[in-house]
Amino acid sequence: MGQKDIISMIVNNDVRALQVFFSDVAGNEKQVTLETNDINNLMNNNVWVDSSDVTGLLNICEDEYLLKPDLKSFRLESLNGNGKKKAIFKCTVFEQNGSLHELNVQSVYSELCNIAKNTGIDEIDFFKVNFNNKNVLPIIKNKNN
Repeated sequence: MGQKDIISMIVNNDVRALQVFFSDVAGNEKQVTLETNDINNLMNNNVWVDSSDVTGLLNICEDEYLLKPDLKSFRLESLNGNGKKKAIFKCTVFEQNGSLHELNVQSVYSELCNIAKNTGIDEIDFFKVNFNNKNVLPIIKNKNN
């Protein structure tokens, strides 16, 4: 489903709120609710969130970051069971310079994939994160174990 289809569904279903979800590096799900008239900003990758506005992020990050929606994650849900709807999106967190934000779990996974490729590993199932020194290490299973 493309941007135009999603915007049309939001307008035609009288959606009252946009709920955007993202995960931090520890896998904790965070969420921000936007007004429906912010849909064009969300679709055009122009939604910036100040870390101080999201519980638990101020300790990790002191900047604004960009939320880019995954259009495949879009769905409509009932809002408080009253017949009104909300639109839900999962988003990826990016730095101001356009790179994946370090607090984003996808950023960690991307780093792990690079480590794996450089060491000849095809796939990583588990990893260990040391938050004190920001090290991310893949846990490699021996095929004989």
